[in-house]
Amino acid sequence: MRKIIKYLMLSFVIVISIGCSKSDMTVYQAARELPFPVLLPDPLPEGWEINETVFDDDLLVLSYKTENDGRVDLVQDLNIQGLDILALQTHVIVEGLNTTSSFPDESYTEIGGFIGELNRFVEPVPIVQYTFVNKDDLFNANDNIPLYQAIGKQASEVEVRKLVESLELIEE
Repeated sequence: MRKIIKYLMLSFVIVISIGCSKSDMTVYQAARELPFPVLLPDPLPEGWEINETVFDDDLLVLSYKTENDGRVDLVQDLNIQGLDILALQTHVIVEGLNTTSSFPDESYTEIGGFIGELNRFVEPVPIVQYTFVNKDDLFNANDNIPLYQAIGKQASEVEVRKLVESLELIEE
């Protein structure tokens, strides 16, 4: 009986390790350990592949190779800065009321269920950077709203948008 149990347990471990890549295991470990919700593309855009996964302390970076050989990094970290949460909240409320914004120079971009700032840089390599939050998090009681970044290096804005549109919260 013990041999059967050992055999079943060993078979289970082998099946799990074959069915889940090291990257998948790292992401799910990060989802359990990080103090904020983890996002993952579901499904991964067609023709894309995971290139690298880094999980260190409160940082998770998922790097993807696009179908056109560009690279898009999804950065999930408590130390991301650059978004004015109050201005984002005001923007969402004003947009919901269909009135004129009191922030005429704002440039917020909504992609799927997310809102943030989309920036483009040309040197030293072309970069498209989208710093964003989950719109649902903007009006929660929690003061620590997680910020995320999708950074396309030699990737198009369309590719960055494609990744963000595919993002889903990992359910534990």
